[in-house]
Amino acid sequence: MSISGLAHSPAYAAPLRRAPLPRLAVGAVMYRYSGSGKLQIVLIKKRRGDWTLPKGHVEGHETEEQALHRELREEIAVDGTIEALLREVHYDVIKRRGVQYKVVRYFLVRAAAGKLRPNLGEGIRRARWVAPTEALRRLHNDRVRDVLERAIIGLLAAQQP
Repeated sequence: MSISGLAHSPAYAAPLRRAPLPRLAVGAVMYRYSGSGKLQIVLIKKRRGDWTLPKGHVEGHETEEQALHRELREEIAVDGTIEALLREVHYDVIKRRGVQYKVVRYFLVRAAAGKLRPNLGEGIRRARWVAPTEALRRLHNDRVRDVLERAIIGLLAAQQP
C-alpha cells in the first residue's frame, strides 16, 4: 500500500471534529385508543430506514412544544396533545464535516382526530397505527425502543382499574 493509500484508510484518518453545540430535536410517542378501546401507537417509516417514532429538529425560533406540533403536522398530518416528557436521549451522529452531538427529547402525545398521511416531501414513506407489541417488534433502534417501552408501560398501567 502506498503512502497516498494510507491517507484514505479509516485506520489512519484524522479524528472527526465535534460540533460545539448539540443539535436539539423532539420526538413523539403518539397514541390513541381504537374504537374497541385498544391502545395504538403511531410509527413512521422513512425513505431509507427502519420503522421509528416521529421526530425532528427544533428550529432556532421555536420552543420544543412548537417544534413537536410542527413536526407531527409535517410528517404525518396529525397533531395532538402533549401530555408529558418521557425521556431525553443523547448520541453522536457522524456527518461529513464531523461529529454532531444530538439531544432528542421524546414526549407522550395523545393524538387528535385525523387520518395519518405520510409526507413524502419530508422523507416519510409510511405511517401506521399499530398495537404496542407490534410497534416494539418493528423498532430496531435500542434507544427508540427503550423510549417506547417506557411509554407503553405507563399507558397500560394508567388503563388498569
